[in-house]
Amino acid sequence: MTAHEEPQAAKTADRLREAFLVTLRELDRRAHRAMDVRGLMRDNRRVVLAAASGVPGRTRNGLHPAARTCRGPCDSSSRS
Repeated sequence: MTAHEEPQAAKTADRLREAFLVTLRELDRRAHRAMDVRGLMRDNRRVVLAAASGVPGRTRNGLHPAARTCRGPCDSSSRS
């Protein structure tokens, strides 16, 4: 490596090192957020309440397609 290339290589190494550290900090932040159950519950309150209630979602046209399946003794007229 020539004397001219050394400062360039050092700058590149510093830039890559800094980008790597930024990535590690972001991964650490995301890991902490994923393990914060209270924060997740707060952020997704509507979804959690809907899932806990067991009530299928509704659309403008009636029941959500997933809620149209038969969940008991069915005759052919009640199937979607």
